[in-house]
Amino acid sequence: MSKLSLEELASLDVLQAAYISALDGKAMKAWLDTFDDDPDASYICTARNDVECGLKVAMMLDDCRDRLIDRCTFIEDIWAGTFQDYRTRHFAQRVTAERREDGSVAMSSNFSVIFTPDDTGLLADRRDRQFGPAAVPRVPALRGERHLQKIYDEEEDGE
Repeated sequence: MSKLSLEELASLDVLQAAYISALDGKAMKAWLDTFDDDPDASYICTARNDVECGLKVAMMLDDCRDRLIDRCTFIEDIWAGTFQDYRTRHFAQRVTAERREDGSVAMSSNFSVIFTPDDTGLLADRRDRQFGPAAVPRVPALRGERHLQKIYDEEEDGE
């Protein structure tokens, strides 16, 4: 792996901010736009405990671009008005980012997601991403997140 330039690191931070802004703003089209158009683009959320135990169980498994599109359609068109609305606030900090031999970028970020109605509930604490070779530094386009895998700690009762 090789180091990224400051411009490339800034581009990753802008992409991550666009991703977070879209989620916190409930702008699913903008969220989808942070992913690459590649048919193999994916979004996978797995509990840290399941990863550590070698379990291949995902809370969310959008294993291709069409599933990402389905997620947006489901949230905006099917869920609309059928659940108790809540607000999220994502906080992220890039920890590492390096270019892989194949030209893709591996990035790890610590993150927390807070949700309301009463501003309680820690949902997650770490995000790992893999970007395609063309993802960095495509500014201002910023599209290019090919695979997003989240590994999160489940909230324990009483905490």
